[in-house]
Amino acid sequence: MTEFNDLYTFAGQFIVRPLFHLNEGARELYEQTNMEFAERGNHLVEFWFMDRVYEESLELLGAGALLAAGLSFLFYMNNKKDRL
Repeated sequence: MTEFNDLYTFAGQFIVRPLFHLNEGARELYEQTNMEFAERGNHLVEFWFMDRVYEESLELLGAGALLAAGLSFLFYMNNKKDRL
């Protein structure tokens, strides 16, 4: 499981760090938050950004596609009965 966590953190660095390094206040908040997370033994900001923003978004897209496919199939089956 460590390799997966490292991959999320590594990928998140390319996205999160440029966002938080736009100004000094954001950079300080980012560094302070990462330090507090590390002291508690939690994952870093980069990991949580990838987990919450990207992974959850993809899961919602998948759930929406599954719902759309199910409704489309239901509509198709209802129309097929009417033609018979």
